[in-house]
Amino acid sequence: MKKATDVHERLVAGLKACVADGDVITNCIFHPMPSVVAKRTAVAGGNLMGMERITENAVLFDPEQVFQKLCPGGWKIPGI
Repeated sequence: MKKATDVHERLVAGLKACVADGDVITNCIFHPMPSVVAKRTAVAGGNLMGMERITENAVLFDPEQVFQKLCPGGWKIPGI
């Protein structure tokens, strides 16, 4: 969770640097990836996400941002 907080803080700082009007929304989504699901997926032949390769309980962290205008120079956000 500490790593997730650090990544989100860098994301927000980078967005503030390039979206002057503050017209931005950030989301941090945590997807549980339990090993029991991976085992069942492997028995069924695998899937698109490669869940069968997960050997321990895991969490997929997905930081996202949504804004109306592009940052200068495109989608590159400083510090990310």
